[in-house]
Amino acid sequence: MYTRIRLTPEQRKRLIIEAALEHAIDRGLYHISMKSLGKYSKMTVHIIRHYYPTVTVLRKSIVNEAHAARERADHHGMQERFDDCCKVIEQHDAMETALGGD
Repeated sequence: MYTRIRLTPEQRKRLIIEAALEHAIDRGLYHISMKSLGKYSKMTVHIIRHYYPTVTVLRKSIVNEAHAARERADHHGMQERFDDCCKVIEQHDAMETALGGD
């Protein structure tokens, strides 16, 4: 028998952003969409949009998570994870530079 476990909003948000970071590592930060993240994470676009209403908000959250994950990876000596997070951050920085942002 299948028992459904209800997640708290914080747990659901954490699950989404972790999946989003993995998706960004796999596809590139600026090649993901709500639809592709939904397919990748097996979550509905509706639930993703509930926590991250726009792709811009989602991408900013992914970059923030990449910074935090990079720090955790560095602290724990996880070089590959560190490098993956750096790639996502570099993609963001390159796009910001190209667009004239800060």
